[in-house]
Formats: sequence, structure tokens, C-alpha cells
Amino acid sequence: MDYAAHIAHMFKDSTGTSPERAIKALERIGPCTFNAVFSTLAAVAVMGTSESYVFRILFKTLFLVVIIAGAHGLWLLPAILSLVGGSRDPIETGVVEVAKEAEAYKEPAPATVGDAGQGA
Repeated sequence: MDYAAHIAHMFKDSTGTSPERAIKALERIGPCTFNAVFSTLAAVAVMGTSESYVFRILFKTLFLVVIIAGAHGLWLLPAILSLVGGSRDPIETGVVEVAKEAEAYKEPAPATVGDAGQGA
């Protein structure tokens, strides 16, 4: 039940402005998080039909925890992060530097047949 942690991790790894990062995080891990909330609720729902007092209390507790945690992870946290999360440029992540280094270390293209007669 760490739905908010998954969203926060994807937000941390995303680049752009705060709203862009929140949207990217939800696009990337949001469906998986929603499936986790839904499947946990489906598993807990079986206890709701029990006649045992203990299972009914456990059902109410788990149901409430999953609903609140899911709402915080899928709704509240992205909203807060989009307002105060800050922007992150791709340059800060090192992506641009890695691409430039890879370009610098490319091997030269092999000589073609027409190039053989020309030279020093």
C-alpha cells in the first residue's frame, strides 16, 4: 500500500516543469497504481460478506486504508507535486552529457571504394 511512493519516484525521475512531471508520473505509473488499488479492494471485498465480527472490522479497516492511500497516491500527491515540486531540466539529469559523449566516441565511417585512390 505504498501507492504514493511509486508516484513520487516517477515524479523524481521525470523532467520538465512541475505540472509536466506530475502528468508524466501519472502516465507512466498511474495505471499500474490504479490496478493495485483496484485489485486490493477486490481481495478485501470478500471479507465484507463475512458474518464474523472480526472479519467485518478487518474489512472496514483495510477498505478505508486502501481508499485513503489510493486517493493520496493518485489524486492528492500529484496535485501537490504539480504546485510545489519544482522543475527539472534534462541537462541536470546528465542525459544530454551522455548523448554528447556517445557522439564523440563514435567510430569513423569505413572508407568506401572510391576513397582508396586518394590520399597522402
